[in-house]
Amino acid sequence: MAGILLAGFGGQGILFAGKQLTKAGMEAGKNVSWLPSYGPEMRGGTCNCSVNIDDKPIGSPLVTAPDILIVMNLPSLDKFERKVVPGGCVFVDSSLVPKTCERTDIRAYYIPATKLADEAGLKGLANVIMLGKVIREYTGSEPRVGGSFGWCAPSEDPEVCLNLIQKAIDDCGYTEQCAFALDCAMSEMYDRESKTYYLNGKQVTTDEVIAYVKALTEKYNFVFIEDMLDEDDWDGFEKAHKEITRTFIIADDFTVSNPERIRKAYARNSIDGFILKPNQVGTISEALESHRFANEHGLFSITSGRSGGVVGDVVMDLAVGLQIPFIKNGCPRSGERIDKLNFLMRVKDNYPGCHMAKIDDIVKF
Repeated sequence: MAGILLAGFGGQGILFAGKQLTKAGMEAGKNVSWLPSYGPEMRGGTCNCSVNIDDKPIGSPLVTAPDILIVMNLPSLDKFERKVVPGGCVFVDSSLVPKTCERTDIRAYYIPATKLADEAGLKGLANVIMLGKVIREYTGSEPRVGGSFGWCAPSEDPEVCLNLIQKAIDDCGYTEQCAFALDCAMSEMYDRESKTYYLNGKQVTTDEVIAYVKALTEKYNFVFIEDMLDEDDWDGFEKAHKEITRTFIIADDFTVSNPERIRKAYARNSIDGFILKPNQVGTISEALESHRFANEHGLFSITSGRSGGVVGDVVMDLAVGLQIPFIKNGCPRSGERIDKLNFLMRVKDNYPGCHMAKIDDIVKF
């Protein structure tokens, strides 16, 4: 059993953080409870909440002797430190609490959460940073950040990650409005000596990758699958394109926006389209040549924002000017990516005749 007490000022997200812990426990199949306690009902007043997560039925929702204490202001530490069970844990936002715990029979962790949130441009999300520390200490891992600084799911199993995202979509009521697009980047998983791919903890053949991806496309709705095989696996791409019929097979590393590779892929009936990146091929002129060939031969060219890109990137101008139905932008984790989405919405609102593409009649699922 874990009895958790979260405490701080109103407006710090104490109750929200408690709800997130409760929801996580519920989704893990545990018995849970969440009980808020308010001080003066105004922003800045004190508040706390009790969270219980247990395999057994919960008798009382009130946590009087917490196993875990999360505090985000000094009054809360002064009030609740003495109530923590011996051997328990205290997590302190050291940006706001100018003292350490007095007891020696508990484990104390000091996290400058408010400072970290402010420095990262995430003002108001210190509570989430505190939860991340709790998760790290109690699961042996921490929420991970990918190479493009988006959050990583806590599993290398694609189905675990897809299930998490699908559940979030369903819970938010967007089941009919959202679908997946997956960049496999399988050249990074390819072993050239054995000619096998690393997938779910083992080395597998091209045929096994194709069968696995095909099964995913039959279980989930994918707009497209990108780079599902190594960049030089020409036979594999050709076979995949024949066998996988419920999504588009898109190339990035496989074609690198290069007109000659795109022509070869088209001649071998290996792809439905490619990621259009002027920086890959070298010039805007060559990128436009690739797009023209694709447009004339029924292939998609999909403009893509760069990892660590810039505000005002030309790729969104290309998307509008070339009337491209899909873009690849990644998760909205940073300003330059959000800027691209805002640009497209401004164009839609301010230029007659411009509108967001309707893809219902385009997608294969």
